[in-house]
Amino acid sequence: MSRGRSVLLAGALTGLIPLVLGLLPGDPAARLERLIVGYGLAAIPFFVVWRGWRSLADDRRGFWLLMAVAMGARLALLTLPPLLSEDVWRYVWDGATQWAGLNPYLYAPESSAVDGVAATAQLQAVRAAIGHAYLPTIYPPAAQVAFASARGRRCTGRRRSRRAAAARWGRAR
Repeated sequence: MSRGRSVLLAGALTGLIPLVLGLLPGDPAARLERLIVGYGLAAIPFFVVWRGWRSLADDRRGFWLLMAVAMGARLALLTLPPLLSEDVWRYVWDGATQWAGLNPYLYAPESSAVDGVAATAQLQAVRAAIGHAYLPTIYPPAAQVAFASARGRRCTGRRRSRRAAAARWGRAR
C-alpha cells in the first residue's frame, strides 16, 4: 500500500473509530466511556496522518481527497447524540419558551409557569434533560435570538416581528 493510501485510510479511521464506539447501544454513561476510549484509539491513526500528510503535498488530488475524508469523518460524528454537554437541551428549551411568548430570563424550566411549553412529548423529554433546570437561562440576548430563530423556522415556518417580540417581553414603547 502506498504511503498516500495509508494516510487516507488512517484519516478515515480517525473519524470512524469514535463514531462506531459512540453509536453502540447502552446508557449514556457507558456510551460516553466508549466515546472517550474511541477518541483515545483514534489518536493512533491520527498520528499516522500527522506524520504522513506531507507525502500528499505533491499530489494535489490526494491532498483534496484527504481533506474530503477529514470533512466526512467530522460530518459522521454529527450523528452522535450530545454526550459531552447538556447545553443543547437548554438551547431548544429557550427557543420553545420564547415561541410560547414567555421570557426565558424570568422562568426556569422547572417552573410551573412554563408547563404549557412542554406540550409535546419531545419538549417534555427536552425539559427533563436540562441540567440545572431550577435556574432561568444564562445565555445572552444574541444567543436567545438565535435559539428562537432556529426554533421558529424549524417548527412553524412563521416569522414574528421585533415589535411583537418586544411586547411579549414587556419592552414595547
